[in-house]
Order: sequence, then structure tokens, then C-alpha cells
Amino acid sequence: MKQRTLCLAAAAFFAVGALPGVGTAQDVGMFLGDQPDCRIIGPTVSRSCTKDAAVKAGDVIETKVKAAALPIQWLSPELVRLDPVQRGYRVAFSPPPGGSGVLAVLGDLVGFARHAGRQTHRAATRGPEVEPPRLPGAAATLLPGQRVSFRWCSKEAHKLVIRDAGGATVREIEVAPGTRAMSVTPEELGMVPGVPYRWELTGAGEEGSIRLLGGPAAKMVADALNAVDREEGSAAEKGLRKAAMVKFLSDNYGGEFAFGWLQYQLIQELPAGLAAGDRAAAQLMEAGILHCQ
Repeated sequence: MKQRTLCLAAAAFFAVGALPGVGTAQDVGMFLGDQPDCRIIGPTVSRSCTKDAAVKAGDVIETKVKAAALPIQWLSPELVRLDPVQRGYRVAFSPPPGGSGVLAVLGDLVGFARHAGRQTHRAATRGPEVEPPRLPGAAATLLPGQRVSFRWCSKEAHKLVIRDAGGATVREIEVAPGTRAMSVTPEELGMVPGVPYRWELTGAGEEGSIRLLGGPAAKMVADALNAVDREEGSAAEKGLRKAAMVKFLSDNYGGEFAFGWLQYQLIQELPAGLAAGDRAAAQLMEAGILHCQ
């Protein structure tokens, strides 16, 4: 599905930027309606508790209303906690350790994406069609056996070169003239799990770092993706659940997971004719990826 440029008022949770941003306060809730006599206090700004207002991890909600009565849709009620503080509550967010519990909250993640996507999409202005994104990004985590796309912008690329941390060439692959994308597996690149590498597309000016996930972490991610495939449901539902899962892992576990490239691939594989809520969720999850200009 082609993506248009979206100028979103509040898309921080599902916007992946130059690939998932670690260290940025995450949107974990959204007000479903206006709440009188209520303020959301962030590190630098405060705002009213109005319909569609985003709530971030670490925010303080100043209100006299009981926590359970606040009209907020949470990213996942299982992972969000409101700690009482003077004049209200501080929003705490606790992802499952190591990502192993993410399957249990996938329904919440997709539900939040559908709601947030519909609300922010109403405030969006559409620009012209944009080029496909640069992939796999400045830093990426690859999965064993999983094909990854390398995409670049207008300059002609000559070779994809993989180097180890010492600068020695591990693999060189010729790029077919006139192409701006290629798909390979980590094994074809000569990668070993856990070892850091640099990639470069000579002539195109594109480069970055990549790492092949291994051990229990790789098994956890592969098992989770396979579990979604085995679930009952439509292809669209499964695709959205997998995209939301890898986005969640990228956003919440430091440098262990950087799956923005896979998130993009999963969104591109969604079937045509998505329902409105699914389409809004997919567009919101794709908004913000670094595209060619």
C-alpha cells in the first residue's frame, strides 16, 4: 500500500522516525473525551485534558477524579499504572521484561493504533505521494532467515558492502544497474549472531550499522511472529498485530531490537481494501519513516 506524507498532530507512539526512537517519552494513552478541571503536566509543557489529548509515560495528570473514571484509552491497561501524587497521578509504563510478554498485549496495541490512527488522521493534511523509504535504516537488528530490504535514494548504487567492526570486508554484492532496492538474508551477507557490522551502498551514499539477533532473544521474536500466524483471524489482523509487535519491541527495549525495517515490510504486505480502522492504524504506524525526498 502506498503511503502519503502525513502531517500529524500527535503520532509519537507509532511514528518511527529514522527508525524507532529510544529515549523519547512514549504515548501510552489518549483521552476519549474532555475532562473538566484536569491538566496533563509534562516535562516542558502542560495541556488541558481534552478529547484526543495524548498522555505520555512520566506525565502527571492533575485532577480530583478517581483514576478509574478518567476517560482514557490506554496503550495497554496491563502495562500502565497511575501512581498517586500530590494533586493527581503520575503515569508509569512498564513493558514486560525482555519482551517475552508482548503477545499477551497485542490486542491492546492494535486497538490503540486503530483509535489513535483515526483521531490523528482527521487532523492530517495529505501531501503528494512520496518515494519508498531508506532501509534498513541507520541502525537495524536482523532476524535469522528473514529477508531484509535495502533501499536507497536517487543515486546509483554499485555494491552492497558488509564490513566487520575492524573495517574488514565480510561480503560484497553487486547491485544491478538501474535498481534502487535489493532483498537479502543475513546468511547471504555472511553475518554471525551478536556481531556488529557496518553496511554501505557504494555510490549511493547510504550506510549504517546492522546486527543479527541470536540466542533466546531471536527465538522469542520468531516464536511470537509464528504464534500470530497460527492465530485465527484475517490476514490484515495478523499483519497489523505483527507490525505492532515489532514496533513495540523497537520502542521499549533499548538497542536490543531495531525492527523499523520489518515493521515497514509487514505494513507493505497488508492486503488491499483494508477497513477504515485498519487503514488508519497502518498509516499511523508507517508515518514518520525516513523517505527519500
